[in-house]
Amino acid sequence: MNKRISAIKYVDLGDIDGLYDPNLSNYFVDDNYWKSIIEEGKYFIIGRKGTGKSALYNWIYNQQSEKGCLVSNLSFKDFPFEKLLSLTDDNFSHPNQYQSIWRNIILSEISKLILKDQNNNIDDEFINIRNYVEHVFGADLSDLHKRVTKNTSKTSNGLSLKFTENITTNIGSEKSTENELVDSYHNITPINQKLDQTIRQYLKHNGMIKYIIQFDQLDDNYTSYIDNQKYFQCIISLFKAIYDINQTYRLENIDIQIIAYLRSDIYYSIDAFDAESARWDQFKYNLNWAIINKTDWQNPSLLKIINKRIGVSLKSLLNKDAFKALFEDNISFKAEAGYRISIFKYIIHRSFS
Repeated sequence: MNKRISAIKYVDLGDIDGLYDPNLSNYFVDDNYWKSIIEEGKYFIIGRKGTGKSALYNWIYNQQSEKGCLVSNLSFKDFPFEKLLSLTDDNFSHPNQYQSIWRNIILSEISKLILKDQNNNIDDEFINIRNYVEHVFGADLSDLHKRVTKNTSKTSNGLSLKFTENITTNIGSEKSTENELVDSYHNITPINQKLDQTIRQYLKHNGMIKYIIQFDQLDDNYTSYIDNQKYFQCIISLFKAIYDINQTYRLENIDIQIIAYLRSDIYYSIDAFDAESARWDQFKYNLNWAIINKTDWQNPSLLKIINKRIGVSLKSLLNKDAFKALFEDNISFKAEAGYRISIFKYIIHRSFS
């Protein structure tokens, strides 16, 4: 028993937040996620807090070299949500009024991936996309989702995006060159329309590898807005934009997938604001560690992770039933003579639901 206790001290239980765990790749257990999410085309990853959404978000990002794709991770930690909630497009009714700003964020990120893609072909569409990125963001392409939000303003004519450089571009408003050099703000609606058209036209002929864009930590601001319908309307607008863009590109055989991660309690509250959300269920992937059926006990995923964590720390137990090796095989109950239950089942029955 003392040897077991000493061994437990050396088990690396990992960081409390999988998003920042430097050793995550060592003990991540792949439950066929790439096939289930990427190959089968899931757009929305739903799970309770602590079920590993951010760990999965990081794992998919780290697969891009092996899988031959480009992945862009958009973290919404320290994101200016207050500013975003002020950017309603009054041309849309509730809860769709944030679709314009979300579409620009997504299209801008796709544009960045096109520029990063070493397989690109420099044709007219590529030049237009490059001009847009350079004129709006300059040379720094980090945190475009934050910069789009900060550089967009609501005006009497709609949402206006401020360009970094006062240079005429083929994507955006149809103002004359003279006026455009004076006014560096551009209406976001024609920008989105033209940018979407240009991206689709380019990728239909030049799309060689898959692009994946991931949205995570959207629920970091949930507590702040729990009594505010604007937060839900904002998330609904994002999910609608993701659904529409994914479906449109899928029909045109453009290999782009946009994925959002969200807490299940927030996701299932959306029904109260928008009944159309039911159509998203086909493209939803649930992260659920609950052991419900008898078959779930045969090789539970939760036990796989525990064994992997122990095995990585204690090499002699790698690829073995490490949990059983460190703990007593079962526990007996004095109240029920002769009745014994495994430690793992005992813990699950009393702590996990």
